[in-house]
Amino acid sequence: MAVQVINRHNHSKKGIYIGRGTPLGNQWSHLKYPGVKHVVKSRKEAIEAFQAELRRQWKVSGPMKAALLGLVSQAKKGDLTLICSCKPLSCHGDVIKEAIDTLIEKGY
Repeated sequence: MAVQVINRHNHSKKGIYIGRGTPLGNQWSHLKYPGVKHVVKSRKEAIEAFQAELRRQWKVSGPMKAALLGLVSQAKKGDLTLICSCKPLSCHGDVIKEAIDTLIEKGY
């Protein structure tokens, strides 16, 4: 089982879109794009804010946690490709990949 994050603009590979408009879309950005709810100063800050929100949402039942658990389930069945718009730059997809790997290690 391997989880990878790819850019939707540069790949034709099938996978699961995790961008804005989905439960796991990052609502923070250093750029003013449609769908961005919170503009921050840097890409790093946007990723950190997403990571903090993912941790908060893990503690409650909601769409973000359900989506993450769905990805864990899929990853346990085989390779999983997450699709976003940021790769190969660092992005919230890296946070999601890390969360999936950690949850599988913990037996979810």
